Amino acid sequence: MKTRTQEKQRMPGCGSLVPGGFSRLCRNVSLAAGSCLLSALLLLAGCSKESMPEPGGGNGAGKVAVSFEVEGISEIATKAALATNTTVRVFAYQSGKSPASGRPVADQAYYWSGSELRPCLVDANGNKKNFPLGVPMKLLPGKYDFYAVSPALSLSADNGVIISVTNGVDYAATTSKKTQEIPSQLTPYTITLDQLDRQCVQVKLILEQDNSYLNSAISTVNVNSVKMSGLSPNKGIYVGGSIIASSSGAPVLTLAQKDFSASGSTYTANFCLLPLRNGKLKFEVDMDVNGVNMIRTGELTAVTLEKSKTYTMTARILSSALDISLTANRWSNEDNNPSFGNYPYVEDGKIIVMEDRYGSASGYLLHGPWTVTPNHGEASSTGNVSGFNTVSSRFEVAPYNASSTSATWDDAVRMCTDGWRLPTIRELSVICALFGLNNVGSFNDKYWAATERSTITTNAYYMDFGKDYAGFSSKTDSRFLVRCVRDL
Repeated sequence: MKTRTQEKQRMPGCGSLVPGGFSRLCRNVSLAAGSCLLSALLLLAGCSKESMPEPGGGNGAGKVAVSFEVEGISEIATKAALATNTTVRVFAYQSGKSPASGRPVADQAYYWSGSELRPCLVDANGNKKNFPLGVPMKLLPGKYDFYAVSPALSLSADNGVIISVTNGVDYAATTSKKTQEIPSQLTPYTITLDQLDRQCVQVKLILEQDNSYLNSAISTVNVNSVKMSGLSPNKGIYVGGSIIASSSGAPVLTLAQKDFSASGSTYTANFCLLPLRNGKLKFEVDMDVNGVNMIRTGELTAVTLEKSKTYTMTARILSSALDISLTANRWSNEDNNPSFGNYPYVEDGKIIVMEDRYGSASGYLLHGPWTVTPNHGEASSTGNVSGFNTVSSRFEVAPYNASSTSATWDDAVRMCTDGWRLPTIRELSVICALFGLNNVGSFNDKYWAATERSTITTNAYYMDFGKDYAGFSSKTDSRFLVRCVRDL
């Protein structure tokens, strides 16, 4: 089951197309038994809650700042599973001490900013707070056992029990400890934690009109809300533990109209549930049929929902009831891509990633970090005879123009300093093509490229963002806007 929505984006000269821009998988929905936070995650390194007292062990003059990475979530590639503002809580215990036997030495929350993991504070549901800022975990030198959960839920007063995990939360956790010796040092010490395993169930609910059962006069069905009851009860989980499936309980999940995407008379919602064993799910659909409010009900019996799997529930709206079917699939990378699409992708609304350790953009000639752009000329905007009309593997776009007014080409080159440089025409084409650059202001005119024209050396290339067009013009007579970039 594919749940991602693929958009097409313009590339070189903004004329060709590349895939990208995928929607979040699990949506926020209202819950009768707790609020919902959804995400999926991987790499980590910082959000915070109150720290616990340090153990007596450890030698050294002071505490060591600790940053974290996580290799992945089961069945999910790290890059694909990261979603902006996803939170993770890391727990540090004295080595050999079970989470069920006492409090951790420290626990901190972290969030993925789109480019890195940063310290933060979170609310009771694990949602990131914007203010105040968090601080990284700090530990005395010594030996510790580390665990992690996502979202960054807190411990209850009952030692290692996580505050109740509810239906609607995309919960993942490390189910084995990572033991690490923290040395005495001044620089932050980075730890790679074990893989995070998905503990929840991914559900895709499809509501579709069945015209063969509905009165022939009925033509328009608008869904207002859907209630699901008989869900698995909320779970209190020990750090390092797995969620065990339960039979039906009291929780009710309510999906509002905003939680569905509509295509004609078909409505689709994506959300997460706790695992269920041999349960009975009841559905109540509130809808308007040709302006008349109606309620339709249906149920699924002997329902088993296993963690880390994807299920599709299809409900056909009949004249007096719902006809509901259930199919299951493995939760795989194809089924869950909440943050990035294919390469290139955008981090933090301002950084373009053409290549990282998980893959790269095909069809592009890439270069490593430059502090200045080498002088180069090409006969066409897509040519690369010089070997320098390439794209940085990872580069940041300046948040605003280098000047409020347009400039000649020579002035444009001089405006980009201190590690910032003028982009090649290929890089401007990528900038023009990508959605998601939402922290760099707007591009609404012609911008100079560093690439000169080899056949007429008095000309240089520019990108017209208003027309998605790469052209060339006189370096001295023409005046265009300037936007700098820097390689990372």
